[in-house]
Amino acid sequence: MSYEVVVYTNNMKKILLADLYSRIKDQGFKLYRDGENSGFIKRENGIVVGFQLEFYSTYSSIAFSGISMGMERVEEIIREVNKPNGYPDKYLDINSEYFLPTIRDIKIPLMDGLSYKDEASTLRVSGLVVNYLANSGGVFVDKFSYMPNVLIVMDILTSKGLRWHDKSEGILSGTIDAYFRGLIISKLCNDPDFTNKIEMVDQFLSRPVPRVQEWQSYYLKLKEKLSEIEPIYNL
Repeated sequence: MSYEVVVYTNNMKKILLADLYSRIKDQGFKLYRDGENSGFIKRENGIVVGFQLEFYSTYSSIAFSGISMGMERVEEIIREVNKPNGYPDKYLDINSEYFLPTIRDIKIPLMDGLSYKDEASTLRVSGLVVNYLANSGGVFVDKFSYMPNVLIVMDILTSKGLRWHDKSEGILSGTIDAYFRGLIISKLCNDPDFTNKIEMVDQFLSRPVPRVQEWQSYYLKLKEKLSEIEPIYNL
C-alpha cells in the first residue's frame, strides 16, 4: 500500500471516529484505541457496555463487533478463578478500557460492505452504528442489564439442546469459560435449577478431552467460589 493511500485511509478513519464520538458521547461512551482498531466503552451501575470497529486498511473495509456487556460482579469471579494460560494482564484491571465480556449481541443487523473509502461511505458507517445503538443494540442493553433476563435465555438455549455460547443463538461470551459465567449468573439469580446446571457442567467437564481437562482445576476453584456466593436476586 502506498504512503498516499495509508494517509487517506487514516484520514477517513479519523473522520468516522470523530463523527461517531460526537453522536454518542452524550450516552456516556468513551473512545479507546487498540492498535489498528478502535472501540467505545461506557461503565454504569456495575455494567460495562462496549463495541469495537476493526479497520482493514488494505481494503478500506470495517468490521463492526456489535455490543458486548461485562457484568462486573460476574467478571470479578471469573478473574479470581482464571483459566489455562491466564487472561491477558490488560483485562485484569476492572477499571481498564479493556474488559471481559459476559454476554454479547450476536444478532446484529447485517452491515455488509462497510467501508471508509470516501467521506460519504465513512459517514454512512457512523449512521448505521448510531441507528443500531438507538434500536436493537439499545434494546439488548436495556433488557440484559437485568441479569435474570440472561438466565431466561440460558434456559431457552438448554431446552433447545444448545450451548449457552452457541455461535448462532447463544448469549454468553467465551468458550469453556462461558459455562463458568452461566453458573455464576445462575447462583447470583438464586436459580432453582442451579443444581441441574452444575450437574450438566460436571458432565461436560468430565470428558476425557485434553482441551476440556485442562479446565478442571479451574472448575474446582469455581465451585468453591460458588459455595460462598450470596444471590443478589431472588427468583
